[in-house]
Amino acid sequence: MATVIVAGRHRGLKLQIPKGYFSKGSARDLRPTKAVVRKSVFQRLEPLEGKQVCDLYAGIGTLGIEALSRGADHVTFVENDRRAVSVLKQNLAMVKAEDQSTVTTTDVVSFLGATPRCFDVVLADPPYHSIEWVDLHPLVREVLAPGGLFIMELARSAPLPGGIDARAFGKTKVGLWRKAA
Repeated sequence: MATVIVAGRHRGLKLQIPKGYFSKGSARDLRPTKAVVRKSVFQRLEPLEGKQVCDLYAGIGTLGIEALSRGADHVTFVENDRRAVSVLKQNLAMVKAEDQSTVTTTDVVSFLGATPRCFDVVLADPPYHSIEWVDLHPLVREVLAPGGLFIMELARSAPLPGGIDARAFGKTKVGLWRKAA
């Protein structure tokens, strides 16, 4: 399975993926964000020039590298799987984005509770059913800049509170919330 950057200066680039990483029955319920979902999400985000982005549950960096490819100023990647982090760093080296990125190897909840940073965009693609919107949203709200966007990929069956912009793509749903300016 190939994960390819959809648009921007790295369009068409195939990201490195650890062998067996997305196979059925793997230790974690991992799946790459589909290209159609990324395309839709990033159309809502553009332009990204000058933006500070946070990629939660970053995996191999697909969403964050897509953001960098489309002009984000800096991306902070948060991932606690060391094997994924190793490949994420290889992918960042491949696009020569080490100076535009920070990789944090920790769990997302701890990171959000401790970071002094503020982000224009927070992207979250947790393993399905591992955390719900209502649990993650209050933590993300604290690190979002005024007018910032929070976008989370979930299983289509996962609940979302009213007032959240939601889009469905097969078995996937994406929730989008903008913090008041």
